[in-house]
Amino acid sequence: MKRTMLVTVALAAALAAGCNRDHNTTTTGSASGDGSAVGTSGKVPAGDRDFVKDVTTMNEAELNVARTAAERAADPNTKKFAQMVIDDHTAAGDKLKTVASQNSIDVPVPDNVRLYYFASTQHVPAVKPQTGICKNVNNPNPYRESMRALLVAMQNWISEGKTPPPSRFPRVSEGTLVAPLPAENFGFPRIPGVAYYGKGNDLFVKDTSVEPPQIVSSKRYSVLMPKVDADGNDIAGVRSVMVQAPLGTHTGWNQRRAGFMENEFCDLNGSYIPFANSAQERGSDPRASLQERYGSKDVYVLKVEAAAKQLVSDGFLLPDDAERLVREAKARDLGI
Repeated sequence: MKRTMLVTVALAAALAAGCNRDHNTTTTGSASGDGSAVGTSGKVPAGDRDFVKDVTTMNEAELNVARTAAERAADPNTKKFAQMVIDDHTAAGDKLKTVASQNSIDVPVPDNVRLYYFASTQHVPAVKPQTGICKNVNNPNPYRESMRALLVAMQNWISEGKTPPPSRFPRVSEGTLVAPLPAENFGFPRIPGVAYYGKGNDLFVKDTSVEPPQIVSSKRYSVLMPKVDADGNDIAGVRSVMVQAPLGTHTGWNQRRAGFMENEFCDLNGSYIPFANSAQERGSDPRASLQERYGSKDVYVLKVEAAAKQLVSDGFLLPDDAERLVREAKARDLGI
């Protein structure tokens, strides 16, 4: 096991060197001397992706054996050795994930783990959208319905062994997890009165050879974001009914208005930017108006019904919640 850990670290170092060779690879995560992330476009060789998958699987297998030994072994020395293996392989896995992230390679998700990304949501959905100190109205797109369905799925997985829905989240390999700049590649529409700056939270490399660990200001990880569609809504992840039959753009970010550190992040608020009712009202807004995309309320309700039905089928919505969302759509005044 110890030898495996050493091999993992050595191969991770080799991958880091190999992925920075002068060939068609993505090196989004390499750091420049001034602290800015350096990125180039291109494809990561299949061999590198396969390597990350194989080593991740091997490392997870070693960890599972060590965890079992640490939990069940009676001999103290065996427990001590098992914990050493856990510590070593956890560190090796972290190093591999760092290298994979720096070279825009998806790290495989173990079979006993699920990852779900609730698309186009803010930290906690707004009950009553308002601006406060933000420029845009905050984001009401809910994820409670999908959270309920997934809690039921988790309980069934534990108690009955029933497999939950597959992981659903943005991925580099699918082109749905991308750099926020340049804006034209990210895809956010040029909405009149809405400024997109492509800012992200800085994630710097830390020097763990000292205690407490210190930030290395000259090196930082690249920050990738879920790519958006023509409306500005996230493409990948668990897309709610509100995103699949949208009435506007929903984002996970917002900006402070003048007098409150203008254009900086507005705490944990997202944005809701409604569509215009008609083509005449939308003017230069590239997003289709409600009239253009639906034509009538009946068509809108049909799209809500279709989205809800698919989410139930996929395991991300409970039938009772689906029925309620359809009733709310029927009662909603679209203004068209």
